[in-house]
Amino acid sequence: MAVPDLVFPAEASELLGAEGTLRVRDRVCASGYCPRCKEPFDGRPLSASVGVSDDLVVTVAFHADCQPAQVSADPAAVAAPTDLFSSSAVGRLVPSTYLDENGAGQRFVPFVLIHPGHAIVRLRRSEGGWRIADLDDFETAGFRRMDSENKQRLEPDPALTCEAFMDEIIMRGPGKQRWSATVDDTFAGLVQERGGLMVCVSTAWDPDPRLEEDDQHPLWFASTDVVHAWYRWVFS
Repeated sequence: MAVPDLVFPAEASELLGAEGTLRVRDRVCASGYCPRCKEPFDGRPLSASVGVSDDLVVTVAFHADCQPAQVSADPAAVAAPTDLFSSSAVGRLVPSTYLDENGAGQRFVPFVLIHPGHAIVRLRRSEGGWRIADLDDFETAGFRRMDSENKQRLEPDPALTCEAFMDEIIMRGPGKQRWSATVDDTFAGLVQERGGLMVCVSTAWDPDPRLEEDDQHPLWFASTDVVHAWYRWVFS
């Protein structure tokens, strides 16, 4: 997932240090595409456009021959082409025992894991250095983190909705963000049965619809790198 060949402008490298630049390289998703030309990264050399303001640093990766490495005093300007940022989403079924105290072991909850932006990484300065801040806006919008030791019962949030279109589930996030995940009839049926689905957002994993189901489900819910919210089903 990480991209090793990401060139930072000298000013940004000095500000972030080795730890900060490593965090960015680890979160830029190699399967993404360049916001400038819309072509896949495909292992080509990348450059970082970095916006710095107080304790916030926003980095956007481009093909090096599309956009030279540069620093701006306006993080919002660096992140302006949000409609060009590639993202990914995959639908899965997870045993409800991961999610709430009423799980019966054989019941399943439909959920979608979303990577909201492959080419963009946000960092905030903290006492321990630079922390990943990609999920801050989602938490402000009502998404929350799962406490793996004290499982919370998940209640539907009426402010968040999903709907079906052909073989896709359409979800809308904070601001103008919109995602879709291809699903089968079993998944769609469980969404209707449960009255909604769990939406998890993270930049720590790259959801790939081609992958088979694996044993990472507990991490997707318990990790501090994931926020989640319940999306209510909208009947068309």
